[in-house]
Amino acid sequence: MTSQIGFVGLGIMGRGMVKNLAEKNHSVTVWNRTPEKSEALKNDLGVNIAPSLQSLAKTCDTILICVSDTPDVEAVLFGEKTTSTASNLSSTPLEPASRTWAPAAPARPPSS
Repeated sequence: MTSQIGFVGLGIMGRGMVKNLAEKNHSVTVWNRTPEKSEALKNDLGVNIAPSLQSLAKTCDTILICVSDTPDVEAVLFGEKTTSTASNLSSTPLEPASRTWAPAAPARPPSS
């Protein structure tokens, strides 16, 4: 079974990461606050576009977030504070049994 990767944030770094995933034949669904960036990747790489963050969360096994700073991360996770109908990931119920944290990276050896 192929897992579905969700990706939020299609800036310079995010676009490159999605391109690498798609070129390695991963199934990728994207969402971006600027829909034109999502459309460009769909046309260039054949990725799927989620109509909302809730849809992305419901259809993807793994979600990667690549946005510029803390307020943007908070907006993706918890919604914009200025609107009551904001799209965010926190309003999407997830089944705990099917969602797990990625394993911790091994500790780096001390630099010399």
